Amino acid sequence: MANADFSHTRNDLSTQWLDATLRQAGAIGRSKVASVTVTPIEGGSGGSVFRVSLSYDTHESSAPVSLIAKLPPRKGTDAHRIMTDMGMPVTEAKFYRELANHVDARTPQCYFSAYDIENRTGAVLIEDLGRMRLGRPGVSLDDARNALRSLARLHASMWNNPMLQQKAWLDWRDRVKPYARCIRAWLDSLDQRFPCVLADRAAAIIESALQDLPSAISRLSRPPVTLVHGDPWINNFAFDDKSRDSAVLFDWQLAARMRPGFDIACFLDIVPEYRTFDNDDAWIEETDCLARNYHSALTEFGVSDYSLDDLLSDRNLARAYTVTAGLWSQMTLQDLIGPEFVRNVREWSERLVERTDALGRTGSGE
Repeated sequence: MANADFSHTRNDLSTQWLDATLRQAGAIGRSKVASVTVTPIEGGSGGSVFRVSLSYDTHESSAPVSLIAKLPPRKGTDAHRIMTDMGMPVTEAKFYRELANHVDARTPQCYFSAYDIENRTGAVLIEDLGRMRLGRPGVSLDDARNALRSLARLHASMWNNPMLQQKAWLDWRDRVKPYARCIRAWLDSLDQRFPCVLADRAAAIIESALQDLPSAISRLSRPPVTLVHGDPWINNFAFDDKSRDSAVLFDWQLAARMRPGFDIACFLDIVPEYRTFDNDDAWIEETDCLARNYHSALTEFGVSDYSLDDLLSDRNLARAYTVTAGLWSQMTLQDLIGPEFVRNVREWSERLVERTDALGRTGSGE
């Protein structure tokens, strides 16, 4: 484990540890951490994300006054089970340690990363992006364009990079079984606790997707490949409104070596979506246009061996994942959602069926 002296708990975020860590990272020199306040951030990775506010004994321009600490999720939670099964904390810690400095993408500055491969866990201490405008469902069309342009820049910068082949932890094919196992466990739990909350049709769509998932992920892992973010829903972007290339990508726990259509499908096709649409025809029209905008940007950034047809085909392949990812978001946030959980799941499943039917009518889902 890297930095084995850090035991990955909230209590480790002490004045002394933070002072030593920031000093080693070059963030502070003459100043000293004087006080620390640690505040949980609701809904973050199984209750394991904290805002760390700092004060110093003297002013130093490089000294951060606020950081984000991402620690292992609480044991016994759904978040802990799926995150450790899929190695998500390790992936994020390794991304910041091994890849963040190689990508042409804006990411939070990382001051510390540690991982324990045996226990499939890890922790990072990163820049707090709270000063920026964080993405939320309902963003503008311009925000959606900016987010996809940022993805295009990321993908182009790591296109067929030999470095990616050397990192086994980027292989999404190793995550298929634990992911499918978790989704099926959630389906069983819903059936037992809230019978009929999922329409039979929605459950059948999810089951069909799970059956198709291994083949789809295998095909999405064939060359040409790049570094994909893996979870680029709108909440994992931050905007500073300075330029169309201003979006910052965070939450790298599902970074992977894949064809870029996987990221585009994750951004455009998962419900809850980046924007609310009056009807499914409007959703299809806008997302098809955004996919083409993304491909134009990818070409602008120098990629010439990935056609628009390749992108559209890969986006459709990735539907074997995206139809289940919305359920993941509902289940992992159920404690935060509270009494609205059942209604939210029912509404989500209805949208899933509507989207599936709309894609079938247009031929986009074939």
